[in-house]
Amino acid sequence: MPLLLHKETWGAIDDGCKVAILTAAAQKYDFGCWTTDARVAAAVGKLAMHIYTEFRAELHKAHKKLLEKGHDPEHCPYDTQRAA
Repeated sequence: MPLLLHKETWGAIDDGCKVAILTAAAQKYDFGCWTTDARVAAAVGKLAMHIYTEFRAELHKAHKKLLEKGHDPEHCPYDTQRAA
């Protein structure tokens, strides 16, 4: 599991990492002026927080299913294609 996912909440992730994530997302999606408009930045941050929380919840469910089946989650990568 990447180091980032060891953070329990979006708020626990350092700001430099958040900016890198949001900058990468902004290259794919049109956030408008998210770096200069505080309202847009707050909305994008809230969306990122929600997505991160949901993704961690999905990982937790997948982890529990693997344990129930007797598999070692550390050796079974999460299938993002199946989860979509």
